[in-house]
Parts: sequence; C-alpha cells; structure tokens
Amino acid sequence: MSGSAVRTALSQFRDRFRVGLHPSIHQTQSDTDVDRYPEIFEFVAAFANEMEGRPRLLSFGCSTGEECITLRRYVPRSTIVGVDVRRSVLRTARERAEASHVNDVSFFRESDQRWQQQPYDVVFAMSVLCRWPATKDVRTSDRIYSFRTFDRAARRLAHLVKPGGGCLVIYNANYRFTDTDTSAAFTPLEVPGVSESGFVTKFSTNGVVLENQSYPYSVFQRGAER
Repeated sequence: MSGSAVRTALSQFRDRFRVGLHPSIHQTQSDTDVDRYPEIFEFVAAFANEMEGRPRLLSFGCSTGEECITLRRYVPRSTIVGVDVRRSVLRTARERAEASHVNDVSFFRESDQRWQQQPYDVVFAMSVLCRWPATKDVRTSDRIYSFRTFDRAARRLAHLVKPGGGCLVIYNANYRFTDTDTSAAFTPLEVPGVSESGFVTKFSTNGVVLENQSYPYSVFQRGAER
C-alpha cells in the first residue's frame, strides 16, 4: 500500500472513531451510491423545477457526494449544499463533484455554521437519521440512537426548509417524523411507487420497536408561516 493510501486509510479510521463517540451523531456508515432513490428524487424534482430562481438543495449526510451529483441531474439549475461530519468523505465529495463537472455545489462539515445561514427549497436526509445496522435486531433503541437525538436533528433541518412549499425529505430513519411536534407545520405527501419509508427498524418516541413497521411517508411539505 502506498504512503498516500495509508494516510487516507488512517484519516478514514480517525473519522469513524470520532463519529462513533460523538453523542449527537446519526448514521456511522458512509455507504452511498448514485441515484439511490429515483422515485423520490423525481417526485421532489417536479416541485423544485417549478420554483422561481435557482432552487437551493441541501444534502444532509452527503457522504462522498454521489447524492449531490445525482441532484444536479434532476434539478439542473439548482444550488446544492452537501454536509457531513467526516473530513475524509467531504474531501472525496469535492473531488468527485469536480471530476463530474458539477458546478454550484459546496461542501461543509456539520459543525460549520455557514450552511445554516440561508433556507432551502428542499432538505434531504436520506439514510442518515438512524444507526444501522446497530438497531437492526434490538427491541429498544435509546442506548444506540435515541428519539431525542432524532427529534433535535429533525427540528433543526425543518427550520431550514422554506415556508410556503419547501420540502423536507427523510428516508430510512429510525423514527417517524410525524411523531415529532415539528411535523405540525408540514403535510406528508405520498410518493408514487414508494410505499415504505425505507427498511431500517422504526421505534416509538420512547425507544421501543414498533409492532407495525409500515410507514409510507418520506416527503413533507412545509406550509406558510402563521
């Protein structure tokens, strides 16, 4: 293994170690792919492409950037922001975006305040508000990934969605967004061809596994300010 490969491997290991210890971190796996959720992307793009100006899209938990590259294909005139906690994956994301000639895309660490300074037309949190596979075969989730952690993140992301039609997209989460108080400002939308919001195990607000794992909602549209 070359010296650069060793340095990259060590950087990735340090990132995973820090992430695992951080009390407010969500998914610790960084696996991703291009166009993982085509039905959802196509559905949301229909809204975004009708918006005036340049739609602002946020990929929260962007990992190595494949989702940001995918979003450019679905919403060509968008401005895209990718956010992750790991330095190593963000470095890869920047390289891939550049190699794919994706313009108007910026990447930030989650702790950087700059990505939170403007609202977004669409906020994506895909396979990130969970701990998987750690929660796969457990009856309670509190010691692994609590509702409190999910609720805090959902509130934070929902606050960044533009009122009056902006969308929050949550897929593969350990909890249901409609169980949060924040969801009162949003309307769940049914996505054609998508009958379940992912495969990760879902829990109640007190951390007990739900007997009924079926949950059809992934896209939530924010109403106007009251």
